[in-house]
Amino acid sequence: MELPIAIVRHWFAEGEPVLRAVAAGRGFSGARLWQVEHAGRLVAMRQWPLGVQAERLASIHKFQRKLATNNLPVPAPLETSEGATYVKAGRHFWELAPWMLGAADYWSDPRPAKLDAALRMLARIHLVALPKVERWEMPALIDNSYLRWGPLPSRIEKLNGLVYRRDVNRLRGAIDLLPAEEREPARLALELIERLGPRELVRSARWDKVDLPHGMCLRDIWHDHVLFTGDEVTGVIDFGAAEGSAPAADIARLLGSMVGDDQPRWAAGLAAYESVRPLTDEEREAVRFFDATGVVLSAANWLQWLYGPSASRLAGTFERNAALGRFNILVGRLRHLEDAGV
Repeated sequence: MELPIAIVRHWFAEGEPVLRAVAAGRGFSGARLWQVEHAGRLVAMRQWPLGVQAERLASIHKFQRKLATNNLPVPAPLETSEGATYVKAGRHFWELAPWMLGAADYWSDPRPAKLDAALRMLARIHLVALPKVERWEMPALIDNSYLRWGPLPSRIEKLNGLVYRRDVNRLRGAIDLLPAEEREPARLALELIERLGPRELVRSARWDKVDLPHGMCLRDIWHDHVLFTGDEVTGVIDFGAAEGSAPAADIARLLGSMVGDDQPRWAAGLAAYESVRPLTDEEREAVRFFDATGVVLSAANWLQWLYGPSASRLAGTFERNAALGRFNILVGRLRHLEDAGV
């Protein structure tokens, strides 16, 4: 505990802070989190995973502070006594930010008003984040990310890597050794991914040639990162993946994680978003593309994290039972994707 206490001193030189480690959840980012209580105030301390560059961290913090200054419920990183928003100790960067109140409880209490509030909030974030440029203007450099109209080749590259991966036999061998309750869902997921991956890669060719609005996006906005107090969104958390991307991808990730394949709730969520930020026809279609490919790629990632060569090293970075629950939801969505043929 000595190092975390020493980190806090960069922000709170006086008093005796109380630190409580926050357990890993259903996600996987490699970050560690503590709740810090100091002088009657709650803040969150985050240890960033290895490999994060200072320039990228500064860009993310600038984005968060921009959203917070526009009265959005986003944790703006606090400044140290030296005026920085992060410190480096050992091999990691560290930050402190306000502890956001509320609970990620839509799954347990899926009221329409909460879905409406979540999608409206995402649209408000995108309105602040998107550059104020028209299609015919030059790209603008904002928050250290090029914000532009254009295709999203990274998604297509990931699909290509998935389809032509060379470690499938090794992964299949690891799955065969699992206990039955994990073996069957994992086998089914692998079979579905092997069928759906090539299909989605073929469909992705269209999106390599389509212009979509780009801006600074969250990229990991899903059920557990949207906190509610009653029907109100009182916190949007975890900006570790934020960078330039297409808002359509954020919409797909949030809606897919909250309502799965429930088509009436999909329509309601999109309507709520568009009541704040209307979509083009191509964006609306792209949301479905990002959802379908996101399901395939996310399931493939979880197969690797749970059962691949690095599974033992990653085991302590997420709560396994919660992760298995999330993985099983993805398996169900893979089955629906194949049955629907969309």
